[in-house]
Amino acid sequence: MIFYSYMFSYVLMFFIPLLICSISYRQVEINVRNNILDTNLSMLGQTKDIMDARLLEVDKLVKQLSVEPLVLNYSHQYDEHFTDMERYYNVLELTKRLSLYQATNNFFINNFYIYFRKSNTVISSKAFYSMSNFYGTFFKMENIDYNQWNQHILNQHIFNQRYDGKYYSAMPIIFEEFNGKGIMYIESFSFRNSYPSDGYIAVLIDEKEVRQMLSNINLFKDGYIYIANKDNEIITFISKREDGQILPVNLDESREYGSMQKKIDGRSMTVVYVISGNNSWKYVVVVPTNQIMHRIKIINMIMWGGWIVAMPISGLLALYLSSKKSKPIKEMVQIMLGYKNIKDETDENEYNFLKNSIRNMLTDYKQLETTIEKQKPLLQSIFFERLLEGKYRGNAEINQFLVYANLDFNAKNYILVLIELNQYEISDNPYMLKELDYLRIIVKDVINSNLPCKGYVQNFDENLMALLLCFNEDVDTSIKKTENMIQAVYDLLHHENKIDITFACASICNHLPDLGIHYLQAKKVLEYKKTGNANDVLWFDQLPKTKDEYDYSIDSEIRLINLVITGNKEGALKAVNNIYNENILQKQLSPELIEQFSFAIKGTVNRIIKRIKVKDQILSMVSEMNHCVNIDTLFKMVNEILSAICDSINEEKDKNINIIIQKVIQYINDNYSDINLSLTSIADHFNISEKYLSFSFKDKTGENLSNYIEKVRIDKACELLSLSDMYIVDIAEKTGYTNDASFRRAFKRLMGVSPTDYRKQFELRDS
Repeated sequence: MIFYSYMFSYVLMFFIPLLICSISYRQVEINVRNNILDTNLSMLGQTKDIMDARLLEVDKLVKQLSVEPLVLNYSHQYDEHFTDMERYYNVLELTKRLSLYQATNNFFINNFYIYFRKSNTVISSKAFYSMSNFYGTFFKMENIDYNQWNQHILNQHIFNQRYDGKYYSAMPIIFEEFNGKGIMYIESFSFRNSYPSDGYIAVLIDEKEVRQMLSNINLFKDGYIYIANKDNEIITFISKREDGQILPVNLDESREYGSMQKKIDGRSMTVVYVISGNNSWKYVVVVPTNQIMHRIKIINMIMWGGWIVAMPISGLLALYLSSKKSKPIKEMVQIMLGYKNIKDETDENEYNFLKNSIRNMLTDYKQLETTIEKQKPLLQSIFFERLLEGKYRGNAEINQFLVYANLDFNAKNYILVLIELNQYEISDNPYMLKELDYLRIIVKDVINSNLPCKGYVQNFDENLMALLLCFNEDVDTSIKKTENMIQAVYDLLHHENKIDITFACASICNHLPDLGIHYLQAKKVLEYKKTGNANDVLWFDQLPKTKDEYDYSIDSEIRLINLVITGNKEGALKAVNNIYNENILQKQLSPELIEQFSFAIKGTVNRIIKRIKVKDQILSMVSEMNHCVNIDTLFKMVNEILSAICDSINEEKDKNINIIIQKVIQYINDNYSDINLSLTSIADHFNISEKYLSFSFKDKTGENLSNYIEKVRIDKACELLSLSDMYIVDIAEKTGYTNDASFRRAFKRLMGVSPTDYRKQFELRDS
């Protein structure tokens, strides 16, 4: 539609009488100039909107990192009595957590780094470094050494003030995965509102991505475009001046956008600018005025020439100009269509389409402000899961996260109840999963309607839910109220809704950090129920007492160690599974014995890695295992570690046997004439067993060793028969046969003809 609008305007303009053309020339001049300015202004506005959206993503990422529990935990660890192992574990957890954030970021954000001031540590999504090691090895500014960076940039410009967020101009940066110009965003954080700040979050933005957005704007010759922050510091720019530089312009900042004429460097320049209402960034295009006027003069000549020459030429020119003028608008429409990922099926005016699209875009981004609030249930879920896994080491740490999760668990007594939906097993069936989600909603609603105190219900597994009751009454009252609630809920769910459900109650808990042990108690209750000897409501204290010892002898440990160091993956995993079943599934061990048993298993793994050389990745897994509290999680980690060790050992074995087989093949090729060459002699030469050599050679080459020796000898005999006049008996001796008879038998078996007949073939050819 915009094309036809332009076409109609130009046709009228060209076919008006000369007098009207003369009178309207000034207006045409103004319109053309305004069209050019509006086009640049529209492109600038679009660039501004896209940049605002990208910068909001940066701000969102920084805010998420500022409230990330692991960041908070690490920032406080040097104020408390943490061990080195705990700090190392916290760093690993934080690095792992940051990698999740990195995986969800878009292309605009190259990477991000968190600097903790007290520990002088830089942590990224991949690793952690000291500041001195980070700068120079993984990050470096061009022509600036570490001392200059530390004294003049960090201490004088960054660490001497508190940042609510600041973008640094694009600068040459040499980075581990980045070599070019980058825009650095730095924001300080402090959870005690102290100065100096606890640390800083730095986000690296690839300048190429920003310049790509600016490159769509037509600058003309000697023009330039730049982006400046609210302090008029240049963030990035594109220049078509001969010297490649720019000259910043003093703008009228009382308006969000506009144009003006400026005298810059002795030349008349037209300035078009847009100022962001979000961050006061300025998007400025500067082009020589004569370049714009040049187009206007051309249009004037075309108008008069068209009137004088001929009407057809005017019509063609109108067609050309209409296409040219509508192209920028169409390009913006196509850009918007591509951004919205929709098909061009609209018949509405392009301007209206752009206006509505931009309005919708702004609405979408306003909705992003509610994202943090929507994440609160997820934060609560993660906190409760970690609490049950026993990953919090004290009330101070728990209370800190209770504030962030907006939860109130303050009470005298706690009772943990596990709720199992018995008729459902873990499945990938979408219909079953949908039905299970529906049932969990019903169960949660019924429980919340019958709570005798403060309580929190969490979906823990696909068919398992956890309920934490927080009582301020005495123990007996708490137990009585819990039993009454369970009975009421059971009647509603089982009798009225026909939902087969089991309640497993742990003993009374007085300290939240001990909740991980009580979670194990409740799981024991569920395991006991599966034996068929339990009612629908069970307490841990009601379970029958069992032996007060676990079964893990020295012989069992030695057998497991030998299986691992020999690379017997299947046997090792089977042995671990048997140990788990005998002690965890078949016995009712006390929490204290479970803890002792855990230490014994951890000790076995640590003794294994001391006997063999393992990769750093495995060492990292072992370090994480040493901090594991939950027994089920521990055995999963042990299985992963032992699998990785066996895979590494077997990989090394494969490398060694491949080298040996290659040496054996070369040895056969060099010694085929030796009549004593055999499996035994080769095994003795390489100091390996005959059985191992025979199996390995067949496995790697696909044929028996003796057959391979015979093949090499016959191949050499064929060569001698065809190229020499040697007697067959001499050839037999030269190729390792004790007599010509055995040679003839072997030759005919492999080649299908006798040596004499084989030689005659070549004699006939020669004749």
